[in-house]
Amino acid sequence: MNELIDNKKGRFSNLIIFLSIFVIFVVIGSVLSIIISKSSFFENLNYINNLKLTQLVLSLFIFILPSIFFSFIINKNPLSYFHLNKTANLKVLLLVFLFCLFIIPVINYLSELNNSISFGERYKSIEMSLRSNEKNAEEISKMFLSSTTLLGFFINILIIAIIPAIGEELFFRGTIQKLLQNISNNHHLAILLTGLIFGLVHFQFFSLVPRIILGIYLGYLFYWFNSLWVPILSHFLNNFLVVLYSYCVNIGILSESFVVWENNKIVITLIHLFLSFVILFIVYKNKEKLSEL
Repeated sequence: MNELIDNKKGRFSNLIIFLSIFVIFVVIGSVLSIIISKSSFFENLNYINNLKLTQLVLSLFIFILPSIFFSFIINKNPLSYFHLNKTANLKVLLLVFLFCLFIIPVINYLSELNNSISFGERYKSIEMSLRSNEKNAEEISKMFLSSTTLLGFFINILIIAIIPAIGEELFFRGTIQKLLQNISNNHHLAILLTGLIFGLVHFQFFSLVPRIILGIYLGYLFYWFNSLWVPILSHFLNNFLVVLYSYCVNIGILSESFVVWENNKIVITLIHLFLSFVILFIVYKNKEKLSEL
């Protein structure tokens, strides 16, 4: 089996095997989610907690379990297959953290531009349908982030930051990107395609562009440092900052106007874009030294 998978003819076989495993686990996860939503055992959970539990189950069965199961078939050692046996040093972590902070206004501005896209009168019905889906997703997200208790805050960190960071990086960078690279023999094409898939599977067209850019950035982090811990950390920080900000707003430490920057939007965006590129340039130029530390 391993000989078939490792030769050139087996590159597409790897992808077919993974997709088959993925479909099986998606079906199992979907069935479990339905059982949870209708089970009397969970009837004491309110609507939002039921959604969070369903989200946890789906993350496990859509992203984490298929990736780990596939890695056992290919390598027998998931830590080695996902490059999790190589840790990142403190300087890398600091640069990743700074990038996550500086890129926030840029992502917000790109989201606004993405959201301003119009399909015209001819495709108005399609646009309205997509905007309705987007609105529903935003409402669910707000409900997820509406907690005012410390317990709720830590649960949100687990559901929104930790699990997605680990699961989605195992799935997209750790598996999909590697499979596409093996098929194409082109790291950059694999990173771009994986970033596109990463954006599309969130099924939110009007926030598609920033998600694709985030996916490409995470892909290059994996490529540069050859360690999945680096994109996992960056993904976690990106989501954690959202959870932290929402919690601080909910308990009154910050106001929603804390991030309002309408008067100097372009200037602030350009400044943060420049600082983000500076950090990426430092990371790129010193990736070998940073990896060796």
